Amino acid sequence: TDVPPILEVPLLQMSPLNNAATIVDSNQSLSDDALPEGVEMNAILWQLDVDSIIEEQETIATREAPLNDEFDGMPPPSRRSSTTLDFEIDMSEEVPYHQATTEMSDFMLALELWVQEAGITTDMYIALLEVLQMLDHLSQIQLLPKSLSTLKRNIRTQFPLMKMRKLQLSLNPEKLPTFSVTTKTSPLADAPVAWLYWFDPIHLITTILSAESFQAKLHIGMAELVDEPSELWHSHSWATSIRSCSGEFAHYSDSTSIFPSDVIYHYCREENCACHTTTKHIGRVYAVARDYSKHATVNREITLKIQPLLCPTEIETTIISNLDVPLDARELVYLEDRFSYLSEELIVSREPSVYFNYAYCSRITTTGEGLGNYDRFFVRRVLNSAAHTVRPLNLSSPLRGELEISTFGQQHLVESFQYGNCISVTFLCFIDGFSLYRNMYRTLLGIYIIFAGLNSQEQSRRCNVFPVTLGPHGSKFEDVIGALSSLSRLDQGLQLTINGQQKFVCAYTLAFIGDMPQQQENAGFKRSTAKLGCRFCLIPQKDQGNLRYDSVWNGRYYFETMRLRSKADAQKSKAAKTRFCVEWGLSLQQSPLVRIAPALDIILSRPADPAHSEYAGMARQAHHLLIDAILTAEGRRAYITELQHFRFPPGWGRLQSPLHHLDSFRMQEHGRSSIIIPVLLRCWLQERWIQPNYLMAIWQVSTIDLDLQHASAVESIVHAFGAMAKSNSLLMSHTMTFSDSVQMQESVLHARELYQMLVEAAAVACSSSRSRSQTRSPSPAALTSTSRRGSLPDEFVDIDDIASQTEFNDISFEGRAALPSTKKSEEYQSNKRRPNVHVGVHYNLLATEYGTAYACNVLAGEMAHKFYKKIVLYTNHRNVEWALLARTNIQQTIRFVLAGSYALVDPGFTRQVQTLHDNCLMLFHSVLPPSERILEVDELEIALEGSPHHLDPAAQQRISRKEAMENLNLPAHFHRLAPQDWRLLSLKNAYRLDYGQASIQDVSGLSLAWYKKLSFTDD
Repeated sequence: TDVPPILEVPLLQMSPLNNAATIVDSNQSLSDDALPEGVEMNAILWQLDVDSIIEEQETIATREAPLNDEFDGMPPPSRRSSTTLDFEIDMSEEVPYHQATTEMSDFMLALELWVQEAGITTDMYIALLEVLQMLDHLSQIQLLPKSLSTLKRNIRTQFPLMKMRKLQLSLNPEKLPTFSVTTKTSPLADAPVAWLYWFDPIHLITTILSAESFQAKLHIGMAELVDEPSELWHSHSWATSIRSCSGEFAHYSDSTSIFPSDVIYHYCREENCACHTTTKHIGRVYAVARDYSKHATVNREITLKIQPLLCPTEIETTIISNLDVPLDARELVYLEDRFSYLSEELIVSREPSVYFNYAYCSRITTTGEGLGNYDRFFVRRVLNSAAHTVRPLNLSSPLRGELEISTFGQQHLVESFQYGNCISVTFLCFIDGFSLYRNMYRTLLGIYIIFAGLNSQEQSRRCNVFPVTLGPHGSKFEDVIGALSSLSRLDQGLQLTINGQQKFVCAYTLAFIGDMPQQQENAGFKRSTAKLGCRFCLIPQKDQGNLRYDSVWNGRYYFETMRLRSKADAQKSKAAKTRFCVEWGLSLQQSPLVRIAPALDIILSRPADPAHSEYAGMARQAHHLLIDAILTAEGRRAYITELQHFRFPPGWGRLQSPLHHLDSFRMQEHGRSSIIIPVLLRCWLQERWIQPNYLMAIWQVSTIDLDLQHASAVESIVHAFGAMAKSNSLLMSHTMTFSDSVQMQESVLHARELYQMLVEAAAVACSSSRSRSQTRSPSPAALTSTSRRGSLPDEFVDIDDIASQTEFNDISFEGRAALPSTKKSEEYQSNKRRPNVHVGVHYNLLATEYGTAYACNVLAGEMAHKFYKKIVLYTNHRNVEWALLARTNIQQTIRFVLAGSYALVDPGFTRQVQTLHDNCLMLFHSVLPPSERILEVDELEIALEGSPHHLDPAAQQRISRKEAMENLNLPAHFHRLAPQDWRLLSLKNAYRLDYGQASIQDVSGLSLAWYKKLSFTDD
């Protein structure tokens, strides 16, 4: 296109900058209409050499800048000409939009505007349509009240709501904000109070047990002995209790009940043993369960787990000779690491005259054994045959049955727990303070119960977490617990009406769960940062980095702890009591939970939570260590890039950038990252990504592990993160195999020792004697030449003080903490002694008590916290405790009305709600758990591993196991499929064609899940 004549001369004779100015000036009086046809002003501007314009502008600015001797040599400031062309090329495009030509009715338009403003979800809209389609006549709409509060009040009065109670509590003024204008002048300003609301526990249990569908989900009865425990009724906590089995006991030959903790005479299974002719064996009933293990003589046979009691003649002379106090002729020794499994027929009789002396060699009581007062036998020592050690009985934990007999009396247990007329309900009691508005300005104390008889999958559902109360902000823990006194009645057991029948119901706490600070308070100990801050052992706070600490001889045990508490309460002054409690790590007051659960071991019934200690603790700290101390700045950027492209397992959610958002990771994100990191590092990490100081330090400290003596720095780091991933997998596993139970203790401790190695290397790298300012950076060639352990390259040696380097090599691993250090180095050293590190010493004990360490996790309770934090935004933020519990009450009432709990109490309302449920399925979607819904929704899906031609596959609309087996005749386990079954052959063929696997692994032990839909994206 030709340039218009009016601009021809300037464009040919002037510089590019002046040409641009001329065009701009001309554009002020020249419109597109004055240009030749087909020529636009933008077309002229596009022909300009923009780079030449900018270059000339900078040249002119430099040439015209005045020189100043005072600033000689300094480049002049850039000066922008007033006539400079200032524009950018617009690369955007218009968003396509097509306005509808058809008109919408006023009702449709109003409804759409309301939907946009309210922001309702798809499920809520479907539910709204279901409700609107029920209208027979518009007159029903005219009957609606104009006030929303009136509508809510009318609805609440229609429901047979669960009973709630309230009590006014005094608040701690120091935790409260400034008062409102009206409160400042009222008496409440001097003595602030608040109402505590809670569900009546007795009515709550009655309602839940009246729902036959829910009761069918509960395991009610005796414990089960299995090879791979996965549920709480597979554990010692269930099998050692008398109250847990709903009156289902083993029996002596005279039909009297055999209780755990009974001392018995019995035969053994060896035919040639003298017990069949002369002297019977004597032992203690440790647990009672039905045997489902592969070693069972008869499947489901009632089996007794017996611990031997040895008389002096049955103990090795080498062990007896090392005793400070000789064995008495009437003394029996408790053998703690040997068990025999016997049927009821091999039990002869009970020995009632055996006294267990838990005061012998006590730290508190050293006299008053009273040997002459023993009727026949006494037990005061425990023998560990594997370690060949004997210790006092007070350094052992009593059985649950033993404490139950001591608390309630054997007569009460015999008379009340009669099979067929008794229901035992056990639950986990989750107690935790949480910030309602994601800050500490408004914290509530949540107390929930989770039924232990539900399987682990059902326990993890938020709908099966039943809130008892929400303690108001500023209330005292002991006041809140004191209001729940009816829990102690359920703990002992009482008569209740269940579906019109009188039943003796014992609903008691199997364990209290919570995070570490809350569990310290639940057990009656000081915080974990105290001088003796562990509730399981007496390790000093400064020694908590010692993972090989003897927690057996130095452990905390029930009877010893109760004696310490009694002595603390007997102190003559408050100052003396304070000193005593500080010395032993006790809180000033006994835990109020003892009043509502007096028969629980105060130590073992407050287990640690692996989700907090491993995910929010160890995994988080290790990830911080990787980013802050191990990787260079360039390495961090490369790590984030690699993480963004790294392939995750099917169904795993995305991770935010840990470089910027690591502190905001949730526990589940820390858990996923702890598994991904070692695999990623194994594939990606190189020594050039590691900080030079850390690379030098890891060479020094990794000698503590024999497996790493000949490993490179990269291999040492990867090995440490891999060990932590294995430890997390064991502690958070739903099932505990026999090999896992054997390896668990060593695996957990080994992972923590390797974590301490990484932290030690970070502390050494940060120490003042090895600061970055004194360390020369290695060359890339030197880094690549040290792929195997050997002498350190010259670049890592402080050439100013080679002798100090030799001395450093001779310092022990523990002694390096004494090196001169920076504040950051001291922080790393303290990380080796964190409570989350030390608690790994005790997980093996807890896994033995509860089947798995995972069994007592708090994830379900945290989900309930999250739900309340979400719905509080829809309240008026006044009296929020009542508002939240009232909403929960309606939801739970609807659920149990549909389950039939009120069929006898209010049959009319039950029929009405069930009819409504049949017509409006989505309306009840958020109230009912997935297992109780009729409608299958698309959200119930599972991600699968894709193939090159099938991307992002997902199975949707899962079919319940009951429907699959009963209605569709589909198997629930692989072992029910014959080798030539077409479904199994099709699956193998799919693996071969889509994944290139000629054969798949053994799946005979896995369960099958059936789905209605399969979706994927074509490549």
